[in-house]
Amino acid sequence: MRALGFCVGVRHAEFMARRFQSAGIPSEAILGTTDSDQRDTALRRLRNREINCIFAVDIFNEGVDVPEVDTVMFLRPTESSLVFLQQLGRGLRRAAKKRCLTVLDFIGNANRNFRFDLRYRALAGGSRREIQEQVANGFPYLPAGCSIQLDRESSRIVLQNLRESIGSTFRSFVNELRLSQPPIDLSTFLHKTAIEVEDLYRGRGWSWTRLKREAGFEPESERQAMAIADAPMETSPNRDEEVLLNGLPRLLHVDDERRIGLLRSVLGASAPPSGDDFTTFERRILEGFLLITWPDRQNDFDSALARVWNQKSVRAELLELLDVLDDRASHLTFPLFNETGEKAFENVPLAVHARYSRDEVLAAIGRSTVDKPFSHREGPLPDEATKTDYCFITLEKSEKYYSPSTRYRDYAISPDVFHWESQSQTREKSPTGQRYIHHADLGWHVMLFVRPRNKDASGRAVPFTFLGPATYLEHQGERPMTILWKLHRPMPLDLFSNARIAAGSR
Repeated sequence: MRALGFCVGVRHAEFMARRFQSAGIPSEAILGTTDSDQRDTALRRLRNREINCIFAVDIFNEGVDVPEVDTVMFLRPTESSLVFLQQLGRGLRRAAKKRCLTVLDFIGNANRNFRFDLRYRALAGGSRREIQEQVANGFPYLPAGCSIQLDRESSRIVLQNLRESIGSTFRSFVNELRLSQPPIDLSTFLHKTAIEVEDLYRGRGWSWTRLKREAGFEPESERQAMAIADAPMETSPNRDEEVLLNGLPRLLHVDDERRIGLLRSVLGASAPPSGDDFTTFERRILEGFLLITWPDRQNDFDSALARVWNQKSVRAELLELLDVLDDRASHLTFPLFNETGEKAFENVPLAVHARYSRDEVLAAIGRSTVDKPFSHREGPLPDEATKTDYCFITLEKSEKYYSPSTRYRDYAISPDVFHWESQSQTREKSPTGQRYIHHADLGWHVMLFVRPRNKDASGRAVPFTFLGPATYLEHQGERPMTILWKLHRPMPLDLFSNARIAAGSR
């Protein structure tokens, strides 16, 4: 082997090198104080297999290019996902005759507060609950050619840690917040505890407002206004507040600056806004916001907006949450009107590569309002007003949510070519089939919305990423028709990776 071992300190590295030497494995210890000539010599000897292992302290995390390294040993704990990935990355370079990287992780039965979730999130992404599901099921959602294998005891230890460490219960959040000095904002708390915003909002009644109240960071009069999370809604002394706080998790996908900017303006205003204050473009954004935060829909636009604005604690939490969402937005977005130049989309507040719930899309195209909500559950939605087919696509179609006749084969072929199957009864010569094929000549548009799966680990609907306009390339067959769409703008690479996995899983 050609191995790098990452150690706790100088004595540890020297001890490991001595023990390996005594076991007949040529090794050296390289420290932060070791001069550059000696380091270069050690790396050359490792490449030439004159030695098999280098034990390092505060060095080789980055900036070292030894593609031949085929083994890394984690001998020191770290809760920094960046350091963990840097150390792992020392072995991920390709080299001739190097078949794989072997990772030996000796940080096993750790302190119960050690954050295994950070390590596996760095590798696989996702929320704490999604990581727990991945560990329990053998990491089924990794890219093609990748695997993470844990033996039974390791899985037990990791799952127990995930259940007991910070964020495993709401009480653990309360205890952690009590260690902080007030005032503290949501962004600072999330950063300090190294948790994702989805972790805080994953349960019914879990909110930043409630957390601060239970930690004693707000006056008693305000704490009394919050109902117990599991109590029936009608018993709440402030039902509007409770309903709105329970609706906040449905906003966690918001990631484009126009939605965030408008919501900041409305929520931070000195007086309740009126519907007459907004353009059609702005009003549609706010209609979408209200549709996903008010589940009972017993509102009209003005009264619903006023009821949100009148909840001081909710507005304060929303403004802090918007800052978090703005900071973590990972995709550059592009206004749809700028992408098409078509007058029909001038008042459609959709941004290519932003994420939306179905209700927000329906509000954006003017089909659904707070006063007259409209529901669309499956398949493409043809819209005469904008002369557009809006296609809502779920990549992973589980038997729980899809019948055999609706588990269409939808996946990315390249970042700008998407393989899509129409509904099962669509024929080539039908009006719908002809509209798909000749949409450009007919003055129609095709818009694609894609999500990885139907529900997340918490059982909530997963939002769609808007891939934007697409143009017909070719098709095969019918009932269903298999169509290749050419995207006007290539999809983000992280989404392409997920959309390509869908093809490899079939």
